[in-house]
Amino acid sequence: MSAVLSHFTEDQAVIADSLPVADWAAELRRRGLARFEASGLPTTRLEDWKYTNVRAIGRGRFEPWTTEPAAELSAEAVDALAVEGLDAWRIVFVDGQWVAHLSTLPDDDGITCMNLRDMLRTAPADDSLSDWLDYGESGFGALNTAFLGDGISIETSAGVNIERPICLLFLSTANETPRAVHPRVLIRAAANSRLSVLEHYAGVDGAAGLTNVVTQVQLDTGARLEHYRLQEESDKAYHVAAVQAELGQDSCMHSHNLHTGGRLSRADIHARLTGRGAHVGLNGFYLAAGRQHTDSHTLVDHLVPHTTSDEEYRGVLTGHGRAVFNGKAVVHEGAAGTNAQQANHNLLLSENAEVDTKPELEIYADDVKCSHGATVGALDTDALFYLQSRGIDQSAARAILTFAFADEVLRHLDQDAVRRHVEQRVLARLPKSDTIREFL
Repeated sequence: MSAVLSHFTEDQAVIADSLPVADWAAELRRRGLARFEASGLPTTRLEDWKYTNVRAIGRGRFEPWTTEPAAELSAEAVDALAVEGLDAWRIVFVDGQWVAHLSTLPDDDGITCMNLRDMLRTAPADDSLSDWLDYGESGFGALNTAFLGDGISIETSAGVNIERPICLLFLSTANETPRAVHPRVLIRAAANSRLSVLEHYAGVDGAAGLTNVVTQVQLDTGARLEHYRLQEESDKAYHVAAVQAELGQDSCMHSHNLHTGGRLSRADIHARLTGRGAHVGLNGFYLAAGRQHTDSHTLVDHLVPHTTSDEEYRGVLTGHGRAVFNGKAVVHEGAAGTNAQQANHNLLLSENAEVDTKPELEIYADDVKCSHGATVGALDTDALFYLQSRGIDQSAARAILTFAFADEVLRHLDQDAVRRHVEQRVLARLPKSDTIREFL
């Protein structure tokens, strides 16, 4: 057994001893570990990982997350890391563990939030933890299953409208030995219910480690979900995420995937449209500076007739920042009436910035409307000249155009507080930010 597999296997034994679970959950962990030992971590020989090298994760030695949080975070410290002005139910995890005294659970009728740790000990077998979870070739999904221990299950009743968002705040602290956490998020929206969920990943300065999260979404007939992923962890952190969603008849999911932090980050979003009238909107933004590496993979399976999807991802890269985008829409045989639109636009602000973009369509049905495209380029010289001719210096002009480019996708965020938060993150990376704020 390789050293990489060996130390993850040893750590899995620690979690098995320290977090007892029901027999069905223990068996699920064993299956996950066996799958991971068979696949290992992905290499650049795999097509989906050819531009993202995770050897640094394999070489790292991460402390099992089952120990108590290394630092006690005060309510004030949590507020400082959270999205300012967001009126939401907040459930806080510190170093992978649910912290009850920092959390406020929804008290609305028609919604249930359950700590996954309690669920694994006391609840009957939950097939959804393994059903339609595509372990894939990467090994990270199997690794998450092998370390099942904490996370959250969110369920709505039919017909309810949960107007206040739920914020899942995952915080990392600075430790002498970096930690690996493997949260699992389950979201089940019953027929004709409405829900908004924000997964927010952040950390104190210098917090290093690995976050390996799996989110499973199931939308019944007519259900609607606004799903936000905001990743702004330390520039020493590794973040790997998988979102797997199944959409029933006339259901709708809007996914907002926002990456501005992390040393290396990767998000795989897979939507299966299984009911007529289902719609998924994929909205993404990534910002990579210094030597940050960010990777966004999306896959939409149109499995039945008359389903729709639209996708727009934008990226801003500077320094030696690197981004990868791979978006694929598959129109399966018999899925007539499909409408699938996809676009990826990238702005390179330095000669050393780099992006690898690959939009894809696979169509096996007639009577469909599908399009895809990608652009990579620098700031428009005519637009720069126009602003400078109006008395704006070159540095401020570049910053204004960069912000405008990013805001084309950020303006789609329905949660104003989240949009303002990300906009401030973008502004903080730009020169003359005070000048830009005059125009907002």
